[in-house]
Amino acid sequence: MFADNYKPTLMSTLNVLRDLIAIDSPTGYTNKAIEFIEATLRGYGFSPTRTKKGALRCSLGEHPSVALAGHTDTLGAIVAGLNSNGTLKFSVLGGPLLPSFEGGYVRIHTLDNRVYTGTMLLNDPSTHANHKAASTERTSASMHIRLDEEVSSREDVVSLGIRTGDIVAFDPKYQELSNGFIKSHFLDNKAGCYVLLEVARLIALRGAGAPVSPRISTTCGCHHFITSNQSLIILSSWYGNCWSDDSIHLKSFVIKILMSKRSCCHDLVLIKL
Repeated sequence: MFADNYKPTLMSTLNVLRDLIAIDSPTGYTNKAIEFIEATLRGYGFSPTRTKKGALRCSLGEHPSVALAGHTDTLGAIVAGLNSNGTLKFSVLGGPLLPSFEGGYVRIHTLDNRVYTGTMLLNDPSTHANHKAASTERTSASMHIRLDEEVSSREDVVSLGIRTGDIVAFDPKYQELSNGFIKSHFLDNKAGCYVLLEVARLIALRGAGAPVSPRISTTCGCHHFITSNQSLIILSSWYGNCWSDDSIHLKSFVIKILMSKRSCCHDLVLIKL
């Protein structure tokens, strides 16, 4: 059935989506996002558990026959080396289109939990001096990260505690617009995780469980912990005919339901968006 009392125009719980997107979680660095989702589910009165690989699962009622699948990891980068001039080399995590992130702000998370900021730039970016700046292919070999620190040598960077293997997170550029649109990187799949949490919240408010089991993966492969007797619902940021990692409208966000022929879920709460 649909939860008719849900009013997305009020955006009463939109802070959950906002806070989740603000948590940096490139592939391989998802623990803080998982902790946030776990704490939110516990706040609704549920008892989520972790898998051996760090993923999260939770039963919203007895004998769950439907699994809701989402993932917390996002595109990102990793420090691949320190340049002699105090800038950083990087390799990508996932498949970011680097032209989309050129000139964008980043955060560097060190192994000892320090955080530094910087900017992702083309090598020799001045069009006055480099006539091939516009036509140069944007790759990790042709770009670098400039730190927001007074550094001019490799040794300066080492003194900050930055080293190869540190995680680089892109600024999501989150915005809420008055017409109901939300613009941000990484709506794939944090918008899906938000819908999953809304399902859990509404089931909790109803005061009766439902045979539903949210499954939050740390990678985009959501199927590996679904049991053979469960149907699968993928909460996806699929919008129109392409992946929408830039904007969604809450009233138009679609939950794609992929259910097997043997599925028999009679008490599933969906959200009317």
